[in-house]
Amino acid sequence: MLLPCVLVLSYVAGALGSSRLDRALHALDRGLSFMEDRIEDINLDAVLGTRLVEEHLSTLLEFEPRTVSAISGRLVALQDKARRISEVGSQNVRSNDPDYSEAVGRVMDPSKKPLWHPSRQTSPALVLKPLPCSQSAFNETNSDTCLQEVVGTRSKRACRVSRRCTDVMSSPRQQGYILTHQVLYWQMLQMRDCVHDVPESLQMSLCSNVMRDAERIAHALYPRTHRDLFMEQIGLCGLWGFRDFRRSEWLDTILSWQQPSGCFNDRAKWQCVDDLRPDPPGREKRREKVLPDGCLSHKTTVALLAIAVNIRFEAEIHLLRSLH
Repeated sequence: MLLPCVLVLSYVAGALGSSRLDRALHALDRGLSFMEDRIEDINLDAVLGTRLVEEHLSTLLEFEPRTVSAISGRLVALQDKARRISEVGSQNVRSNDPDYSEAVGRVMDPSKKPLWHPSRQTSPALVLKPLPCSQSAFNETNSDTCLQEVVGTRSKRACRVSRRCTDVMSSPRQQGYILTHQVLYWQMLQMRDCVHDVPESLQMSLCSNVMRDAERIAHALYPRTHRDLFMEQIGLCGLWGFRDFRRSEWLDTILSWQQPSGCFNDRAKWQCVDDLRPDPPGREKRREKVLPDGCLSHKTTVALLAIAVNIRFEAEIHLLRSLH
């Protein structure tokens, strides 16, 4: 059986050359190098993002060794780079922003439990019409409070799951950042080992409606105001294994937004809008950090997470093609 396995691996390795998978790996490497070069300037959101990238690559190597055998060396190097950024970056954030770090800084810590799920697809049957924006205002402070319950602080224990937060974080018909933060909240509960598991039905419902939002953004030709959200949607639901967030056009579009330096910029303001008009007036994400060259800390790391989950799905496609 050794010869067929060698032939498969040789085929996959040879097919990578200038493939979409190869371009994604290169883009992730450039983005992480950019973050590493500017490690003193990144913020808490960025460290959380690089931590999620690091742990996703780790679980990919652990749970799908055959799928990624042809690129395992590159993945290990990328994982090590993301880990270095997370460790040094978290120390810098705690020094530069002690008050905010005291509140939710433990989201930067390594997870207790890997976040992994076999590849699956969302269900259009679960899609609901979202509440209008006038009835659905994103409140980052409330989101931070619920995350604080999960990760704890120096004076408060972790995994203090309140009924208020679980109700808010599972309420239906949400959209935009409210919806992606619902996904993040339940993922953090899993990663911090606060719950045995999140119900499959809830995971499926949340990400099916995230898909609704992502398709809406794509249909509107990716308004600059919604690109950060779009990449967050792909990254977070990709962590739960929803492979239909991997679309060739979407990945190609994200890769086209990367600057030569490796970062992602564009300071267009986001605001919840029902008709998704381009560049509406609104507010910047709170505590967003502008890096050198106009690059945005949050946008760069959600882009890298979106690319990282696509690496998994592209590798799965390469393996399937090699077997047929």
